[in-house]
Amino acid sequence: MKIAIIGAGNIGAALSKTLYLKGHDIVIGTRDTNQSNILELLKLGPNITATNVKSAVSKSILIIIAVLLDALIDTLNNFRDLGGDENLKHLENLAGAWATLVRAGLGRSCGFKVVS
Repeated sequence: MKIAIIGAGNIGAALSKTLYLKGHDIVIGTRDTNQSNILELLKLGPNITATNVKSAVSKSILIIIAVLLDALIDTLNNFRDLGGDENLKHLENLAGAWATLVRAGLGRSCGFKVVS
């Protein structure tokens, strides 16, 4: 299965490697494809690539978002130009609900910070 992992930090990199080793084709969506951790992941083989977020999303069947909450809205805005798919609207609504919970204090103990 072709999977887009949006975000290349610790979680995104770990997911990318694990899913790739399980036999999936991975497309990492990121702002900077030249990060050292991404370059290391690309050495795993030919079926793991890195590109911008819009391209990664458009090429994949499954999209996993692994970005910090502060970057979530910008990440979701990258999806807007891909069409009026109801699933993307649902994803955005879920992201809004999550941000609301964090603002209410439910995420503070986990170290989440929301910048309004």
